[in-house]
Amino acid sequence: LCLTRPAVAGSSLPLGTLNGSKLGLFCGIAKPDAFLALSRQLGYAPVLTRFFPDHHAFSRAELGRLCADSRAAEATALLTTEKDAARLAPDLLAGCNLDLYALAVQLRVSRNEQAFYERLSGLLSA
Repeated sequence: LCLTRPAVAGSSLPLGTLNGSKLGLFCGIAKPDAFLALSRQLGYAPVLTRFFPDHHAFSRAELGRLCADSRAAEATALLTTEKDAARLAPDLLAGCNLDLYALAVQLRVSRNEQAFYERLSGLLSA
């Protein structure tokens, strides 16, 4: 896992950066409850959650409501998945006044790395 700030190119922050922070959490993924549970396991404090359908195309109006509701809930930042952050046009959060953070999942092969890549290569070439 990695915490990033999508508005800051190349940013990578310690996962503990948001510990105890009040967050507006949102995502458009297949299993949003898993994302919420992970955020809590990391010590984050979502004060508002918004779940959208998988692969959702966020509108300016939706994100405007999300920002307003998050501020009303005393959130100090927004948290989403890297997948969802990648689909947000930079201007969609203009005027929000809350920093956007994203959790990125990174794959690391912990054992049998060569066998893993050989198997993957075989599947891709089939």
